[in-house]
Amino acid sequence: LRAERLGDNPGAIASFREVLAVAPHHAGALAALEALLSDEASRVEVARLLEPEFEAVGEHRKLAWTLQILLESTKQPEERRALALRL
Repeated sequence: LRAERLGDNPGAIASFREVLAVAPHHAGALAALEALLSDEASRVEVARLLEPEFEAVGEHRKLAWTLQILLESTKQPEERRALALRL
């Protein structure tokens, strides 16, 4: 509701973070967050939330997608190297 009707992506992300804290790997929350990856302003934050979830459920293609987003947004050489190795 926050993301789709109110345009409140930060509020939606906060709500989904709470859902995942209570119900890890919640399919609805993961799908909604995945849809938010198209929003440039929140893309990195959402990728950081989704990365451990996709790893935990074995969604390797989606995990690679989030790692690529994080790699593209990172300037620190050490962090880039670690992300590239994981990817």
